Amino acid sequence: MNENYQAFKHKLIYIFTIPSETHKGRLKIGETTFEGNPYDKEGIENSAKTRIDQYTKTADIDYELLS
Repeated sequence: MNENYQAFKHKLIYIFTIPSETHKGRLKIGETTFEGNPYDKEGIENSAKTRIDQYTKTADIDYELLS
């Protein structure tokens, strides 16, 4: 039996902006967790976008994830 278990999740801090005049110059900082390879940039970005989408899509807010 060959089972792989991941015993922990990585903490992920992300920063994004909202491209509108009312939010000009403001940054939003948030955190989530990430499971997987800590060197997988695409996976990390997808985790951040999934979390940001949870609270921006219902209000139809566009955003730009900073890297």
